[in-house]
Order: sequence, then C-alpha cells, then structure tokens
Amino acid sequence: MICAKCKKEIPEEATVCPHCNEKVETIDSSLEETESKETIQDNNLSSEEEIINNNETDSIDEGESSIDNENDLNISKEESIEESKPIVEPIKAKKNFLDKKILIIVASVVAIIVLVFVTIHFVNDNKYNKGLEMLENKNYQEAYTIFSSLKSYNDSSDKAEYAQKGIKYVEAKALMEQGDYVEAENIFNSIDDFENSKDLSLNCQSNNNYKNALALIDSTDYQSALDLLYQVNCIYIDGSDNPDYECENIIKYVEAINAFGNGQNYEAYKKFISLNDFKDSSQKASECIVPKPNTGITYHNEAYKGSACSLKIVPTSDGSSTYFKIYDETGTVLIANIFINAGDTFKINLPAGKYTLRSAYSYKDWFGEVDMFGDEGIYQKIKANDTSEIFTLEKNWDYTLTLRTLNPEGTPIPTKNIDKDSF
Repeated sequence: MICAKCKKEIPEEATVCPHCNEKVETIDSSLEETESKETIQDNNLSSEEEIINNNETDSIDEGESSIDNENDLNISKEESIEESKPIVEPIKAKKNFLDKKILIIVASVVAIIVLVFVTIHFVNDNKYNKGLEMLENKNYQEAYTIFSSLKSYNDSSDKAEYAQKGIKYVEAKALMEQGDYVEAENIFNSIDDFENSKDLSLNCQSNNNYKNALALIDSTDYQSALDLLYQVNCIYIDGSDNPDYECENIIKYVEAINAFGNGQNYEAYKKFISLNDFKDSSQKASECIVPKPNTGITYHNEAYKGSACSLKIVPTSDGSSTYFKIYDETGTVLIANIFINAGDTFKINLPAGKYTLRSAYSYKDWFGEVDMFGDEGIYQKIKANDTSEIFTLEKNWDYTLTLRTLNPEGTPIPTKNIDKDSF
C-alpha cells in the first residue's frame, strides 16, 4: 500500500504512515499498479526510440547499442523496483512509540511520588508548627500527641520528650497545690532540667519539712521541730498572706521555747520580746523573768565552808542588785555564789586563803543563775591592786569589801569589765 502524502510503501494493516505520520484512510491499491505500469511503458518507449535511431550505425554499433539498451532497461527496472521497495522502518517507529509510552508512565509515577512526598511534607510541616504552638501555649498533652505521631520528622522526637516532661511538670504542680509535697518533689527531681523544676523541688522540700515541723510543735517535741525548721527556706512557704513573716517567726518562736526549756531564760526572753505579739510570745517572755532570790548564799562549795575569817560585801546603795562570786586563786574553782538585793549587804565565812572575786550588778530583771542579768548586767573582776587580782584573807580577820566606791586612800577600787560568759 502507498502513502497518499509521501508516496512511499507502507504495510497493509497500518493506520498511520510510519514515514510521515500521515493518517491512512483509504488508499486504492490500483494506484500503485497504474503508476508501476506507466513507469514500465515510459521505459519501453525510450528503449525503442534508441533502437530506431541506432539502426543507421554499423552492425557492431547496433549490437552494442542493443546490449546497452537492455542494460539500461534492466537498470531502469531495478531503479523502479528500488523506488517502489518499502523502507523497513515501521518496526523502529513502533519501538520509539513504545519508548515514549514507557517514558510517560515513568514520568507519571515519579510525579506521583514527588506529589505524595510534597503532600506528606506539607502535612507534617503543618502538624509540626501546630505542635510548636501547643508547646508555646503550654498545652503539653496535645503537643506530645502531635510530636510523637511525627516520630523522626525534624526534631519531633526531642520535642515529644520535652512535651512529656511538661505533662509531668503540670502534674507535679497540681500535687503541690493539693499539699502532696513528697510526690511532687519526686516528680520535679525526675525532670530537674525542665523550666524551674529544680527550684520547685526545693520548694516542696521546704514545705514538707515545715508541715512536719508544725506537727512536732503540736506534740511539744521542740528540738526535733527545730531540726526540721533549720532545713526550711522560708521564701517557699505557702499558706499565709505573709509567708516570710510566719515562717521566720515560727523558727524564732521554737528557738525561744527550746532555750527556755534548757534554762537559757535570757536568750528565750530576747527572742520572745522580738516576736512582739506573735502567738503567745509576750506571755512567754514574762515567764522567762525569774523572781530575784533573797539576799544570801545561793551556792557554797562544801570544801570551803571554814570560818577562820570572814568577808563582808557592801554594794553601793544605788538601787541595783548584786550577784557576787568567789573563786580560788586560780579562778577555776567556784567557792560560793551570793545574791544581794538592792540596799542589802552580806557576810560570808571562809577558810583563810587566797581568792579571786567577781561582781555583777543590774537595775533590771533577773533571769536565774545561768543568764543572771542577761545583757542588762555589768560583769567585773575585782582587783586587789593595779597589778594583781588575788586577795589574801588571813585567819581571824574580818574583811569588808565596798563595791563601786573609793578605797580608804580615796581612789576607786580597781575593776576589770568582762563578758557574761566569762563571769
């Protein structure tokens, strides 16, 4: 079959010319035969004319011309046949067509894969941004759900871990508000690198110790309560309009009660006074003041109860009370304590020997023989002369010591002020 456009032979079953891609509709096969006949006739006419014209030549030329004409005719036929011979290319065209189809399919698949990838990335990116928004709003549960579903996308696994800590953080804060400080502290310790968890852990610890200390106070176990209170940081204590004030004062209050129980009346007194009207501090402060004893000996060492000599102590009549101590000459062995009320004097019998003397006086309250006059008293060593603190009392002598006055020569009796703890 011959293509109507390019005039080349094509297969009978073809619907498209493989040479020029022209659509094959109806091609009359007789056209091919007619064109072939016309070509042969033209060739025959040309050959006969050449034979007639060459008859005028000699026989040799005629023979040669006849041979040439036959050759020409054969060549012309071969050329005609060659021209009408179809080029064997349809198969190659079919292959190219198939290659194009494969290429289109592959390209489509790639495009679909890219589209799916882009779509997934777009969806994941939106979810990721939504998760970040949830974290910013401290919606940790929703953020954890989002980031855990994204798995390895971007840093989602890290964000999921962070959100999970946030969930625990919220849970621990709720426990704090409920007063469950122990469990809250345990959770905060497990996420101590999350926000202010470390600080909140200390908060829970202080509140728990404070809570337990109050219970011990109620049971009058003041020393144990104090041990816990010393571990409390009052800035963390809740449950008061002024937590600092409440916490600091409760520590002072228990310290005062504990000191009073240990006989440290003046130390307790000072703390109660500093607390003003906190709880029953004013009442307890007054309880720390001890009634002054009657003038006389409050302690006498049994080894020094001889009567070989005597010592009369005469305080100044200025309204002050006097507390007098007698030591051996080394100042380490206490021989006697004497309390002398304002306006009184006192005489003590002693073995002959060498002694050192100390005197304290005050115009205010008495807090017992441990704290004496507290910080309101004046505490002194009495000196025998400018160079010595040792008094020598001889047998059968009665001595009189007038305090805070002039000696017979008209000069003040030398003294040396000391602190209460050295008295």
